[in-house]
Parts: sequence; structure tokens; C-alpha cells
Amino acid sequence: MKLIDTLPAACVAVACAVGAVVYASRPRAKPEPPAVTIAAPELGRLKAGDRIAGWNVAAMTREKDGAIAVTMSRDAMEFTLTIAPLGLRAENPPYATKTHAMYYGHTKPPDARIPDGAMRAITAELVRRMGPDGEGFRQQ
Repeated sequence: MKLIDTLPAACVAVACAVGAVVYASRPRAKPEPPAVTIAAPELGRLKAGDRIAGWNVAAMTREKDGAIAVTMSRDAMEFTLTIAPLGLRAENPPYATKTHAMYYGHTKPPDARIPDGAMRAITAELVRRMGPDGEGFRQQ
């Protein structure tokens, strides 16, 4: 076997090595960052780690439309309570103040049921934290 006979195989090996280096060094799409936990001054400085009516505030995020999503957890259950300026969303809110609408859902596990009275106690505490705005709180 002559050196010239091994040249095609050597070229393939070099091309594979160059391709591997180029592939490894290419920029990769960055994963979506996790939601940023916020403190909400409009909710009486509520923050993740606080407790409301026996439930833990697991996370708080500001949504694109300006609403605040509060993830509540207790035992092995979670649900999200969303507070938005009244009129921001088309659907009728189950709870409202003079200026804010409150929606809830997204339970985990999906078939979990929020205990009776929990929403009333949690929303009442949030309204108290919201200050004078809470005076017009009403269940829809």
C-alpha cells in the first residue's frame, strides 16, 4: 500500500475532526430562563416564602400583561392565583376589589380541588395587604 492510497481516508478523518470542532463550538440556543420571582409592593410587599391563610407563597411572577401570578402551595398541592388590574382581562373574575381582579386555577396535581374556604381566606388576606383598595373587595 502506497501513501497515496491512504490519502482519501486521511482526508475523511480530518474533515470529521474539523466538523466535530465546528459543531462543538457553535452557539447554542439558550434555554428559556425560569420565571423571576418578584416582590410585589402593590401586594403589601408579599414575597416568595411568606404564608397566607396556612398556604405558602411558593413563587410570584409578573406576567407580560402586568398581572401578578402567585403560586400557592401546601402539602403536595399547588395552584396559581393571578391578580390583575380590573378590566385587563375579558373573563369575569371570581374575586375582585374596586381596582383589581383575582383569578385562580392551574392546580397541581391537575385533578386537585382547592379546599373550601381557602380561596376566600387567601384573597381576603391579599386584599388586606393591598390597603385601602381592598375596601371594595367582593366575591363575584
